[in-house]
Amino acid sequence: MLWPAADKRTGAKSFYRVWGDLRSLLSQQGSCPYLIRSRYGCRLDPDLFESDLDEFEELIRCLLFGPADDMAWERAIATIQGSFGSVLLPTERKCEAIVVFRDRLDAEFVDGLVAASRRLLVRGELQGALWLAREAFQRDAGREDAAAALMRAQMATDQRSAAVQTFFACRDRLSRTLGLDPSPALAALYRQLLEGELSFA
Repeated sequence: MLWPAADKRTGAKSFYRVWGDLRSLLSQQGSCPYLIRSRYGCRLDPDLFESDLDEFEELIRCLLFGPADDMAWERAIATIQGSFGSVLLPTERKCEAIVVFRDRLDAEFVDGLVAASRRLLVRGELQGALWLAREAFQRDAGREDAAAALMRAQMATDQRSAAVQTFFACRDRLSRTLGLDPSPALAALYRQLLEGELSFA
């Protein structure tokens, strides 16, 4: 509901006031082609709107399962930098359905970034692996898989001090927000870093 504290009559009046204002803002030559009102309700004309949600979900699939060629990786990175460089609908905090949907997409996006970074690292494409892992960790510094992906990419590119900082940033985030210690796998990776070992596993 848009106005959960209002009674039915007041809520309806508020809705139609907003509806009228929106029609005025979107009107072209006295009419508004975007909004449709009928006896069944009010809606947007889907033929006149575009959403980048399909593109975003396709990008996630590309990251998770891998493109067919190297140019596809470059396009994926360019798309992340251009269209999807920020949080989805960052100002919407009250609609539970949108918040849940956004959180799911954010988690899947980080899943994809981590998976893609791992594949590129194994293939020896170190800069691409580093970029994707860094993007994943920036989006969620409490994800141990993102921290591990970034640490491995940093170790592979001789950025050992940065890898140490990544470990401590993740450790501090886990401790501060969840009261947890790093997982045995992440702690083992940190020990490998200190001992000068390098593993893509």
